[in-house]
Amino acid sequence: MKLFHIHSEESIRSFLKEIYDHYQQPFDPADDLRTLPGENGLPFFTKQVGEYMDNIMTQCFIYCILNDLSIYRITNEVQTEIFKNKAVA
Repeated sequence: MKLFHIHSEESIRSFLKEIYDHYQQPFDPADDLRTLPGENGLPFFTKQVGEYMDNIMTQCFIYCILNDLSIYRITNEVQTEIFKNKAVA
């Protein structure tokens, strides 16, 4: 698992791409990443990774609030880009 430092919109995008690379499904940034369900209905991430990812997502929300950005817009753009690229591949 990569270590993330949220300091820009690009760092948020990088973090979101990492989630999509592993999870392979759309999700809402307000979802609790500690309990995000996998295909078997159990949490997708281990407890430790889920807590880490959820903490980083909180940092993303804080950065967006402080910089007048929308985490939902950024998430939607990243998600659209990823799934569009998968459709082309």
